[in-house]
Amino acid sequence: MKDKPAFTRGSEIVPPFAIGGGYGLCKNAAETMMPPVCFIQCILLIGLFGPAGVGLGVEPSRTLQPGKIVLQLAEVPPPGGKERAEFDLFLKLNPDIILRSATGITVENVGEAHLFLAMAADRAPDVFKGALRDVQTYYQQGFLYPLDDFYNRDKAQLPSIQANVAPVIYQNGRLVALPAFYKVMALLHRRDLFEKFIGRDTDRPPRDWDEWFRWSLKLTRPEEDLYGMSIRGGAWLWEIFVWLAGGEMARPFKVDPKSGEWIGALAEAERYGAPQFPEVNPATGARLKAVPVTWRATCDDLSAIRALNFYRRLLWVEWFRPSDTGQELIFVDYPDYDRGKAVVATEVKDPISNRTYRLKRGDPARPSSDRIVDDHGVERPIFVGAARWYSGRGGAPGQDFKEGKIAMLISAGGRDAVFDREYAPSLVGLTAFAPGPPPQGRQATELNAFCLCMNSQIKDPRVREAAWRWMKFQCGPERRRLKVKEWVEEGLAAYVLAEWLEKYGFADYVEEAPKSWAEQNRLLESVGRPEAGAPGFRAAFRELDHALDRICVDPRRDAATELKSAVTYVNRFLLSGKEPSELRKQRKIAWGVAAAAGLALAAMIRQLWIGMRAQAGAPSAGLIAGPRARPRHHAMAWTLMLPALALVAVFQYYPLCKGSIMAFQDYYILGSRRFVGLDNFITVLTSASFWHSVAVTFEYVALSMSVGFVAPIFLAIALSEIPRLKYFYRTIYFLPSVTSGLVIAFLWKQLFDPTPNGILNQLLASVGLDPCRWLQDPSLAMLCVVLPSIWAGAGPGCLLYLAALKIVSDDLYEAADLDGAGWWQKIRHVMFPAIFPLIAINFIGAFIGAFHGMHNIFVMTAGGPDRATHVLGLEIWFNAFLYLKFGYAAAMAWVLAAALVGFVLWQMKLLKKMEFRTAEG
Repeated sequence: MKDKPAFTRGSEIVPPFAIGGGYGLCKNAAETMMPPVCFIQCILLIGLFGPAGVGLGVEPSRTLQPGKIVLQLAEVPPPGGKERAEFDLFLKLNPDIILRSATGITVENVGEAHLFLAMAADRAPDVFKGALRDVQTYYQQGFLYPLDDFYNRDKAQLPSIQANVAPVIYQNGRLVALPAFYKVMALLHRRDLFEKFIGRDTDRPPRDWDEWFRWSLKLTRPEEDLYGMSIRGGAWLWEIFVWLAGGEMARPFKVDPKSGEWIGALAEAERYGAPQFPEVNPATGARLKAVPVTWRATCDDLSAIRALNFYRRLLWVEWFRPSDTGQELIFVDYPDYDRGKAVVATEVKDPISNRTYRLKRGDPARPSSDRIVDDHGVERPIFVGAARWYSGRGGAPGQDFKEGKIAMLISAGGRDAVFDREYAPSLVGLTAFAPGPPPQGRQATELNAFCLCMNSQIKDPRVREAAWRWMKFQCGPERRRLKVKEWVEEGLAAYVLAEWLEKYGFADYVEEAPKSWAEQNRLLESVGRPEAGAPGFRAAFRELDHALDRICVDPRRDAATELKSAVTYVNRFLLSGKEPSELRKQRKIAWGVAAAAGLALAAMIRQLWIGMRAQAGAPSAGLIAGPRARPRHHAMAWTLMLPALALVAVFQYYPLCKGSIMAFQDYYILGSRRFVGLDNFITVLTSASFWHSVAVTFEYVALSMSVGFVAPIFLAIALSEIPRLKYFYRTIYFLPSVTSGLVIAFLWKQLFDPTPNGILNQLLASVGLDPCRWLQDPSLAMLCVVLPSIWAGAGPGCLLYLAALKIVSDDLYEAADLDGAGWWQKIRHVMFPAIFPLIAINFIGAFIGAFHGMHNIFVMTAGGPDRATHVLGLEIWFNAFLYLKFGYAAAMAWVLAAALVGFVLWQMKLLKKMEFRTAEG
């Protein structure tokens, strides 16, 4: 195969432990989640050192023994474990290959950031896994090596590729990923609950959404903590309902260069690797062949509104079930999926008992406060919802399903095993989803696959061949036979596809697997669709998650307006970008502002230079006299400073200057980078998400400074007045600072557990108060993430102020006593002036540190709930290392740095007026 320039690297040799280039700072920022000032350097060092590897380390050869080659995988388990069996089988079949774990960067629970950083540092595995939704992003970034030649050679030995996933794994007509493990989303139901409350055991899907709703209502028993359905927050799950209603989350378009019209792809080309477009727009005659493909979110149409309103109906229906008849009586419903307007009945008659029930409203903001009044004037609580809501980051619907608290659950199964082996086939049924309302309604589900990808940075053809043999083994019959044998030996034959049991010699176990599972699984695979895989749609999903949370937790919100606003933001700032005419206008303004700023900077530099020249020419009393002493004095000073200056220049200013170019580029870790001028800065300054994060950051800074900065001062004053056990109290307050900041964050996160078992909620319960949601409450979340840093930082700060208070002479206190000053006058007129210079200096560091603070928030809330704690540091982190928008993140970091530099200059000007003296003993 002929290598493309974008798929090569300078050396095929990978060091096991060498740290070179930007790897060290990247690893530091990734593992410790340092504040923006550190990962700004990390971003910039990616631009300086990333793809080239720089070669600062000495790398050993891939070939350890003659005729053998080392293949690096994400993780190779040690010998002896059960998970090692397939690795040992591969080595037995391929004795010329040695498997080794890749030594790179690991970032847990942050999407694919570890892979992005490893690619940038040239430490990624030779073969890595990715979901279907990531393939287009990986391809765009240049991570993937084309597999066509390998696949065409060994096609007969591999299972066929499903046509449904072909549009994703084929990019520009080339195969770039190999599907290994298919999974589909299915609707599970508890057979025992269906038999008890619906009267029959059903293995068929609901006919439509109305029947699905009625089943959920019949199965719901709030008094028994049982709900018919679970709905989990997240646009990735809502996407299934959008498909069922006939819509799409995103579609490819081309922009007509003459009219600016968005031209969609041809419908008949959906099954091919690249979307097909007409070569000429017949309306304008414009040629579209050379126009790049642009993806746009389209989930604000009628289909998406219908999907949201089905959520709303399940979550917010208000109803009542009389104990004597068991008939569900609905008072507030949302049966119109097109509009989702609530239909309110103030009076409902039970058709079985002929009794009439009235709706008595309570607090409009609390539906749970409503009551039902019967013919005899007896009030009963009204039930709200036929589904239990789980936020995107909270709850465990799978566990509740196993415990019988949920009757229906949306979850994933696959080819390796028909479904999750934790659910007994005799207890759990599996079906497809009900199609949405006509005329657009259809059957659909999410079809995902864990794809094997070959690292594009492999240059040695022997390593590429070894990587392909591993990929072929993972998808081939040898591994499958081994896995089926393991499952049968573990007593899990009921979870394996019947065709696999028969093929690999376990036909006696076929009867253990329910036939309905296999039938429904085949149906689901036939109608399965990959997630929206447009480049950058991971960030779009996150933005849509927030909108979905806002809509689902508040029945009074206008779903259409909220959704349209979110989709507009996604298209403008995350996917297709702004309209060309709007961008041209903003570019003119931006270049004008940049020119004015440049002239102002040049004037400042000129003024500074004139001042320095004047100061240098002024006579001064030197310590070393004589015309020959000054050159020798300067030479000695520069010699002593040279090592430190060299280190600062190489590891600080050179990466800063070199990497700052990234802010003016559409930057990719591998491959080409396009100069975009001031477009990244324009996007930053016109982004609602940026300004929201700025507002949240100011809120965080205000809380940190108003409480966290003042607390050490008053603590120091209090400790200075304690007559006994001074050192004991100082030690007690200092100890929290010894503990790692992340450990403290995790500790406080346990304290803020929102369940009744949480420590703080147990304290509230002991005084008769209801449990609090703490980190899940947008009004309390910010205070909760600030408290740990205040608790841990007050001790060290107060020790500094205690030392400063030692310089205050006792004579001043005695004079104040003689003048009749009280304790507050002593603090204000004696103590405070004495330690004011230290307060001013500490204020600068605390203020800048508060703007950089994000590690507590990262661990405790990750910016939630509803972006209530999404500070600017998180915005930079997510855009750089999760969404791969390095140019945009670098521009945002420069905006933050410029603001902080201006503040520091102002503070330094104030400090310049202060006079510092040493204390006399």
